[in-house]
Amino acid sequence: MDGSESVLNPIHYTRFAAMAAVTERLQFASAVQILPLHNPFYLGKAFATLAHISGNRVALGAGAGWMHEEFAIVGQDFDSRGARFDEAIALLRALWSEDPLHFDGDYFRCPGATFWPLPERPIAIYTGGRSGIALRRAARLADGWIATGEPVEESLALMAQLQDYRREFGREQQPFRAFTIQPWGSYGEAEVQRLEQAGYTDIVNWTFKYMLGSARPSLQQCLDYLGATGAAIRQRFPQAS
Repeated sequence: MDGSESVLNPIHYTRFAAMAAVTERLQFASAVQILPLHNPFYLGKAFATLAHISGNRVALGAGAGWMHEEFAIVGQDFDSRGARFDEAIALLRALWSEDPLHFDGDYFRCPGATFWPLPERPIAIYTGGRSGIALRRAARLADGWIATGEPVEESLALMAQLQDYRREFGREQQPFRAFTIQPWGSYGEAEVQRLEQAGYTDIVNWTFKYMLGSARPSLQQCLDYLGATGAAIRQRFPQAS
């Protein structure tokens, strides 16, 4: 899982490709890629290639963005980002499944093109954000939702709201475990159990910058933290070792 979200740091593709080349079971997802900042044709092709070389171990975590300056830097309109976000999701799903691709939207059009190779199975799209609009988008269009580091009580409230929206859009019949829901934070075992009972499917642990109380932890601090975290996970979930 990669936590970068800046438009000036588009390193998901090279980082994922490098890690996929030397691993067999790790799953990779951006968290989050600011989708309205990017050309969805380019982004879709990049993730299709990543799916091919990783053996379908990649997912796209995407957000709408909030920083005007980022949009200004790349010449993208800030105010239309929500509508372009929704349409880009539809375009990506078509790009990953149709050959040739024909798409005629308000913002993106393609009269017929071949993108090859197509992914062997659909690439999951997880969307982020905690606003009502963001939660409705996740419930309506996405394969999962990524939280933004809320305390447990807030996470549980957001989960309840997300479930209401999924029912509103008729998606509650979708197997719940197939809809990935990720809280971000530092949790003890009791908190993990509460989140799991509420329907959260994954736990994403804040990494060194947040866990160690330092913006620039030393390499040894990072190694010590990884070792302790890994030992705790293996003890709690021995089947994952």
